[in-house]
Amino acid sequence: TDTRTTHMDKSGYGGTGNLPYPGITQDTCTIAAEVRNKDILLIDDLYTESVNIDEDAIQTLLNHGANSVTLYCLGRTKSYQSDIVKDKAKLYKQTLKDTYDLIIDGYSIEAISKERGVTVGTIVNHIWEISTILGSYPLEQFRPPESIILAVKEAAMKLGSSRELKPIFEELNEEIPYNDIRLALIFTDEY
Repeated sequence: TDTRTTHMDKSGYGGTGNLPYPGITQDTCTIAAEVRNKDILLIDDLYTESVNIDEDAIQTLLNHGANSVTLYCLGRTKSYQSDIVKDKAKLYKQTLKDTYDLIIDGYSIEAISKERGVTVGTIVNHIWEISTILGSYPLEQFRPPESIILAVKEAAMKLGSSRELKPIFEELNEEIPYNDIRLALIFTDEY
């Protein structure tokens, strides 16, 4: 089942489904009948506090009749949730905090726009402001295709400005929309 796992999502290669939630194992995995009456050793590479995917897998195995489930992890990460709280504290406007919460919950730009009752352009501007405070790391889900990022970077370098949208839009023969240019500029520093 197509899901956005925390590892894949952060690297920019996540799926389009939901982030971990209670019941995701049941919804996305087929549990073999052979687990019934067995003692299961569940192995994971990292345990991430507050994501609760391991706990969800344990509960699903128990629900399918396993006698017991022992979890063994090779390492433990610090709480992703605590990182979100720290990041959010750096945002100085409530409107940015509200948009950031929806970003972290996996909403698309269009869904955030609808939820917040503002235009898509306003949300793109929020994303831009968030990137200037927190960097691009929490915004990977909005990363345009590499071809657009490179074209925007090239145009900005040619013009000597990476913040003026209209000249970049014109340099790109008006083929890349303003919102895509603004999003691409978030990621141009990586090249």
